[in-house]
Amino acid sequence: MQFKKIGIYLFLLMVLTSCLTLGNNKSNKSDWTFDNYLLEVQKNTSRQRYSTAINNLLEIQKKFPDTEAVMVNYLIAYNYFSIKAYSTARKYFDNVFSIYQTLTKEGEIIENEKFIILAKSLIAKIDETEAYFDPYHVREERESAGKKITPKKE
Repeated sequence: MQFKKIGIYLFLLMVLTSCLTLGNNKSNKSDWTFDNYLLEVQKNTSRQRYSTAINNLLEIQKKFPDTEAVMVNYLIAYNYFSIKAYSTARKYFDNVFSIYQTLTKEGEIIENEKFIILAKSLIAKIDETEAYFDPYHVREERESAGKKITPKKE
């Protein structure tokens, strides 16, 4: 019985220690690695805290500008897509495509190809959504004419 109590206390002590360690990592963001940021982004995205995830990803871009640039831009675009900021999402998807085209190592190309496929899929969804709200393709006509539609003056 005594050993059981000691075992329970040791287990609780280990759990509390690990919780305190995780809490300390959160508060000292200046020491975070790329992976720490990605874990935070994943947590915020899965909890639908898209704006916070975007802010973390923008911090990643500043702190680690050359690390996994295709993936980081895709994740930013995905989070903007999730909050229905489609024009901003498109800009980051364009970044994904342009960065991908500059890759030269075969391993990098193969590793990042999935982000190209996913980006194309989400762009198609954006196109479908925008077409739904413009069933008569007024926007296309307006853009091709280069004019703004204004009501007639009577």
